[in-house]
Amino acid sequence: MAENCWEYEDYEFDNRVINLMWTICGNYEAEMSRNEKTNLSKNAALYFGIIAGGRRKYVDWQLINQYVEWRSYTGFSREKLQTILLPAINAMAINLLSVERTGIADIQKEACLEIINLLKSPITDCLSDELDFSVFAILAGKIITERQDIRELAFELISVAKTKDIQYLIEKIDEVYIKIF
Repeated sequence: MAENCWEYEDYEFDNRVINLMWTICGNYEAEMSRNEKTNLSKNAALYFGIIAGGRRKYVDWQLINQYVEWRSYTGFSREKLQTILLPAINAMAINLLSVERTGIADIQKEACLEIINLLKSPITDCLSDELDFSVFAILAGKIITERQDIRELAFELISVAKTKDIQYLIEKIDEVYIKIF
């Protein structure tokens, strides 16, 4: 994504996004890191704030980190594993939040549409950028003519994310990794 800072030094908007993350996760001491932010648009920034809150609310990061460490030790590429794990985690968090807050699905669709319209194509031809762009396109309800293998992977990760159980998500990501890599 674009450099992760706020355009025009808009600190009030930055506070709004962080407050949104806090409200969602319920932890008013949590910090939102720079790599969780975007300056593509205000809608995209709000969407990223929602995702950040959802990840803090629903994801057992200790379990995720143990899984990544274990799989790295067994020979999986940490970078490839994290590349497919993060979009699935984000989609799971949004799916779970959408059950609680029905307007989140509309925010997601609008933000993802804006993102793909602003970017026009993946930033680079690396797997993570192509996958992110494809996920955004699918969530925006658009089928973009990018690589079919990446699109299929994006659909699979979005499908895997339709769970409440982080252990189930990990098991499915493991299957996807073994199949793809």
